[in-house]
Amino acid sequence: MQRILSLGIIFLLAGYSAVAQAVVAVRNDYQPQEIKQQAEYYAHVLGLDSTVYILISFTPRVPEKMKGFTRYHDARPQGGGHQVHISISKKAGRSHQLRTLAHEMVHARQFVQGQLVQCDHTHFSWHSQACERLDKLAYLDRPWEQEATKVGASLHEQFRKQSQNRLASLH
Repeated sequence: MQRILSLGIIFLLAGYSAVAQAVVAVRNDYQPQEIKQQAEYYAHVLGLDSTVYILISFTPRVPEKMKGFTRYHDARPQGGGHQVHISISKKAGRSHQLRTLAHEMVHARQFVQGQLVQCDHTHFSWHSQACERLDKLAYLDRPWEQEATKVGASLHEQFRKQSQNRLASLH
């Protein structure tokens, strides 16, 4: 928690406004500003505000069949905010990494809004339903994955088009 709160203070000192949007930090990437800009766009569209601290890490330690995953901790009872740690595989190609970021940002919103709750290491609850074991549901049968796949793809496409339009207007 200390590290994420410190990042929030650094962003405020650097002139970033944390009043209306999530605080985003990126580590272990060769283009952190690109990732930060994309994550801030997603946070804004998804309604993640300044109580949300997001750390995005690029790591080789993502399980083989995955491109990324999201961990969440609610530190509000201790006077902190919502803490989200998104891990993205360094082994994935860049286009997969960027799509994975959009997908994982949807999971961040699901956690922050209480739609998705991790009951323990292997059980999750979706929209206040009973906790279910992950291994009892195929990946694409999990409603939170269906939503993250659909909304994440749409977010990624919106960002890509917006970036292209911005570049075209500069010429």
